[in-house]
Amino acid sequence: MTPLLHTLAALSRSEDAYLATADENWLQGRTIYGGLIGALSVAAARAELPGLPPLRSAQFVFVGPAAGPVSLHPQLLRQGRSASFVSVDVMADGALSARALLTFAAPRQSRHSFQDLPAPTAPPPDKGFALFDAPGAPRSTSNFDGRFVGGGIPFSGAARPELLLWLRHKNAAPHDEAALVALADASPPAVFPIFAQPAPISTVNWSIDLFAEPPPPTDWLLTQTSSTHVQDGTSVQLTRMWTADGAPILEARQLVALYD
Repeated sequence: MTPLLHTLAALSRSEDAYLATADENWLQGRTIYGGLIGALSVAAARAELPGLPPLRSAQFVFVGPAAGPVSLHPQLLRQGRSASFVSVDVMADGALSARALLTFAAPRQSRHSFQDLPAPTAPPPDKGFALFDAPGAPRSTSNFDGRFVGGGIPFSGAARPELLLWLRHKNAAPHDEAALVALADASPPAVFPIFAQPAPISTVNWSIDLFAEPPPPTDWLLTQTSSTHVQDGTSVQLTRMWTADGAPILEARQLVALYD
């Protein structure tokens, strides 16, 4: 198994692109785990453009499968006084696999502040069961610790498409935004609890907004994932993450294609 720390460190420059290879422990079905594609995109942008301010927002469109070596092509779209916009194309087998749009922005002074993201009440991680030890879990989940503490169990035919769990990195990971992006995609899809049996899914697009500096990768983060709309072979899901102290870390939205 290759930890995230080593996978990102192995990112190498070649002419106009950055090259990366994902070991089998990072596969999700026949493609590279989407969270790793996101983490590699952030790492490539920072390698190409040192000195970028903190990552504030990221959008990813997953166009096609990616397995084996990939090349990442970062491009600075605009650099303002406080914000920079960077696109990253991810290529696999000569075809576009994913496209990322990353927004980096320094903090700015403002007279206004408001927050309405209270963490849900949840048992501590040691009271949950190890969700990723279940038979049939994707290989990519071997990189994370996940403790189920609420909502519906995947493939249980539950009434509502939602899960509540604690997440953290299991193996060596950097203390940076790339590691947080990788972790943000680790939860099972919110629609899985209402499935009565396993069926394939595929992420179409994924958007993340970051609220705070990334916590250490070994910290447990409370993660709530729920589908707001499931119809016509797609699921729209919302994911939120908090620290153990209840501080909000990020909010993400995802469109998932269902093949059930």
